[in-house]
Amino acid sequence: MKKKLLLMLLAAVLLAGCRKDPVSENDVQTETETEAAVETEITDPFRDELPEMDFDGASVSIAVWNHDDVVGEFHTEEITGEAVNDAVYNRNLAVENRMNMKMDIRLVNSGDMNSVNNTIEDAVIAGDASYDMMSSPTVSCVYTAAGNVLLDLTELENLNLDKPYWSQGAREALTVGDSLYLCTGTPSITLYRYMYVTVFNNAVFENHGLESPISLVQEGKWTLDKQAELSAGLYVDVNGDGKKDAGDSYGFVGGGRTNGDTYWINCNVSLFGRDEDNYYTYAPDVERYVNALEAIQNLYYNSGASYVVPLPDDGPRAAHIQTIFAEGRAAMATTNFYGIEFYLREMEDEFTIIPMPKLDETQEYRTHVQDQYTSLAVTTTVAAERQPMIGAFMEVLASESYYTVYNAYYETALSNKYLQNEESVEMLHLIYDSVYIEPSVLFTNVISFTNGAPIGYLREMIGYNKQEMASSLASWTPTITTGLENIKAAFQALEQ
Repeated sequence: MKKKLLLMLLAAVLLAGCRKDPVSENDVQTETETEAAVETEITDPFRDELPEMDFDGASVSIAVWNHDDVVGEFHTEEITGEAVNDAVYNRNLAVENRMNMKMDIRLVNSGDMNSVNNTIEDAVIAGDASYDMMSSPTVSCVYTAAGNVLLDLTELENLNLDKPYWSQGAREALTVGDSLYLCTGTPSITLYRYMYVTVFNNAVFENHGLESPISLVQEGKWTLDKQAELSAGLYVDVNGDGKKDAGDSYGFVGGGRTNGDTYWINCNVSLFGRDEDNYYTYAPDVERYVNALEAIQNLYYNSGASYVVPLPDDGPRAAHIQTIFAEGRAAMATTNFYGIEFYLREMEDEFTIIPMPKLDETQEYRTHVQDQYTSLAVTTTVAAERQPMIGAFMEVLASESYYTVYNAYYETALSNKYLQNEESVEMLHLIYDSVYIEPSVLFTNVISFTNGAPIGYLREMIGYNKQEMASSLASWTPTITTGLENIKAAFQALEQ
């Protein structure tokens, strides 16, 4: 019962996308009191509130990106004995049986992450009602959200986006004005898989007598400056070629592209604000950005023992960073859980996960989720009489996903299979507790695909070791402001 309660609390915190207030001594309950409250305070919110429904064998068609690490979120053909695969299979079966309907998964075979939304846009423009929904990387979906292609989910009958199995952090970030065209939550394994963390090699720390990062995290002292301090002096020219390259040993290994995006988030900076009508504005905290860049570059370039994977080679599924760490040639590295799951599972040395470092001790920890996590959307070609069925399907899918897929990934795959010690599981709780969805990352390509603004600009600051943060923020004003005004105009047009 206690384990079940813990999983429910963790899911609620992660999907909220914000931090909880600490529990005071007066709030502490006995185990008996806590267990007695489970059914009314914890279990019920994760069960949908829909009545029994029978859709007489109707199908819901979903366009799904047929990419190795995302297709399994919705599609599997058989039981294999692998925990997450079997959970997805059983989840799909439970949804179909409960509502007497069928999931029609239509795989889009392309390496391009925009392939699903391109398929949906083409179909809708042609008046083709073959697709009811799409499942696509969020950073790609936002293009489609700004066009007359998707339904406003706030108006979809039977879909309750207030429920805790829907990510409230993503909901807040993706809401523009009064409209929301994308949602994510427990059906999206990538929402968990793409969270970024720091990993450290236990043996390297012990052999060099270094201070434990675990105690630093617990004391609120795990900062960028502290990470730079711990990594200093750990460089070894392993291949003897007289230059720092991927064949040497380091105190820290990171990257300037997707791997580097997380550092802005965990420094608690954002480029965006909101106006009185809930549309985004360009409102960076210049002073804090200047301090953040200084701290990031101190870790990346001034410690004398860091290796930065060159742009653009550290994408969300690339293994350059994890390879160096897995071979025992880095004391610390930045990775997401996908990297741990697929590239560190056979690592000989024991490693431990901890949150990403803060800019300073006064702020709280923040965890970035890479922008390709999966979101769901409903097409405008869905007939009005079918829309209540689609809403009900999404609601039951999310509720069932919590009790099957989420538990399988967190409890079985991640906690018991991919993480190596109790300290990592303890840190996992804190990492989940600090998830934050940053809107400027999600909307970057809609603002300026050619220039990559704004996240492309920030990547160049780190990846190319640029120094002029304040003047750069000022120079980006025309492009980002114009882009946000265009987004506002597009969403306002959709709301009319």
